[in-house]
Amino acid sequence: MSQCTTMTVVSKKADTIVAKRWDLEYIRANANEVWPLLELDEEDIVKLPLIKDLESLTSGTLVIWQNVDFGGSYNQTSSSDELHKAMEHLSLVFHRYLHGEEGLKKLCIRVNGRALTPKDPFLQYTEGEKHGYQCKPTQPYGYSNRKILLQAFVLPNDKELTDEMRKQLGVDTALRRTQGFYIYRNKRLITYGDWYGLHRQGEFFKLARVKVDIPNSLDFEWALDVKKSVAIPPKTIIKHLRAFVDAVVKESVNSIHTGIFGRKTKTKKDIIQPWDIRYSDDRVKSIEVNRAHPAVRVALDSGAITENLLVMLERTLPIDFIYYSRCDNRKLDNENPISEEDLVEMLKHYICSVPKGLQRKELFHQYLTCEPFAMSADVLIKREEEVLNATV
Repeated sequence: MSQCTTMTVVSKKADTIVAKRWDLEYIRANANEVWPLLELDEEDIVKLPLIKDLESLTSGTLVIWQNVDFGGSYNQTSSSDELHKAMEHLSLVFHRYLHGEEGLKKLCIRVNGRALTPKDPFLQYTEGEKHGYQCKPTQPYGYSNRKILLQAFVLPNDKELTDEMRKQLGVDTALRRTQGFYIYRNKRLITYGDWYGLHRQGEFFKLARVKVDIPNSLDFEWALDVKKSVAIPPKTIIKHLRAFVDAVVKESVNSIHTGIFGRKTKTKKDIIQPWDIRYSDDRVKSIEVNRAHPAVRVALDSGAITENLLVMLERTLPIDFIYYSRCDNRKLDNENPISEEDLVEMLKHYICSVPKGLQRKELFHQYLTCEPFAMSADVLIKREEEVLNATV
């Protein structure tokens, strides 16, 4: 009823169709009755939208919103946006039913005839190498003679998440705001994005998620509200949840540290980076231009750039802008991969600084151990002759 003033639910089973309706206007006009529920007769049912689609099925349920107001926020221009939000919400909340995981009958939910695709906040079902993984075994926990299931997941490093994977997550572009517990009641998502005081939200913990399955018999203990949109774990279980939090948060920190500071080439050799990260007491102390990078060294030796220019660049890095622009996990244009053709042209420019021959060949292979060429070395090596014989 937060979406419309009239809601009708029609169900078919065993060739029998039943329809009932809440109508706020009717309720207001009949205030002497206690929430009068209207039952539609056959004449009313045949006039309902999409009723023919339901009649064609062996069984199913049709939910109809009429006099849509989206809680008072509705207007003609925002209707499509509000409907899109509703579809995204349903795709996430009922994603386990839509996917049809083991033990559940797979459901199909359509909105205005359009089938919803399930979201996957843990990237469990994502195809390919990069997907979420369960960092701690599924663990049942007994509480009030009922069973709760706990699973801890870590997402791939956010630099590895494609736009399609972010869309598949179905939570938010800002991973930082969606870390934490995901509480499911009868496998329907109730609430997510909270550590319940067991940990603080932070940039290094944003890949961590803990799935918690509870039965509907624990509604009171978990303080579920009538809308089934809030769930708070009992104090007696908080201590048990801490072990899961500590494990998954540690994995998230390790993944992000590795993604930022621990990249290796496929041949396991260290990549020579254009930027030199300096540490002190396991903390980043400064970020400086790497004078040992071949391109930087050649430019300094030839006088194309000066030491003063490098110092100026280092001391004027827009660190605040970089940090705040990355908080919503949207990639900067600088992070887009350089095309193969652009890499080849860059290599030609650097290689042509020396005469053709053995020296040029050695320089070419040296550049393949440096960024931005190292991660594409297997592709660039196939164009070695083209680069070595280039002229500018």
